[in-house]
Amino acid sequence: MKSIKKYWQLYLIVAIPTVYLLVFRYIPMLGNVIAFRTYLPGGSVFGQDWVGL
Repeated sequence: MKSIKKYWQLYLIVAIPTVYLLVFRYIPMLGNVIAFRTYLPGGSVFGQDWVGL
């Protein structure tokens, strides 16, 4: 806990790009999942069947 208080600037420098990557790179990949599922508005994306063969 002391190291976090001592090096909080370093943790902040690491946290900002990590949050950026999660929000703008990984979360949009859920849109790719929707493209290959039988999507019903208002329903869950992960509970639907796969489309195709």
